[in-house]
Amino acid sequence: MPHYANGEAAAVGDLVMTVDERVFPKILGQVVSITIGSDSCNAQVLAFARRYSSTEGTSWIPNLPQYTDCVTLSQMGKLVVEPPGEAEQAPDKSQ
Repeated sequence: MPHYANGEAAAVGDLVMTVDERVFPKILGQVVSITIGSDSCNAQVLAFARRYSSTEGTSWIPNLPQYTDCVTLSQMGKLVVEPPGEAEQAPDKSQ
């Protein structure tokens, strides 16, 4: 199974972001398929946003996900999304 830049195994459904500083545009999206046995272009990612420059102050441009990008998973990193802790949750206003 292909791995991300940090060595973690990749899986369909993971949220990912380009972490290799040499690769542009940067992609933020979700893995929709993986090709086992290939070292490059080994996954398809549905991109939600792109970043075209590493210049300080440039931002991510939202992208209407219509097609997938062929990416190399060793240049990507998995995003970990955790639910907010009790201290971070909004107070219950129903009372």
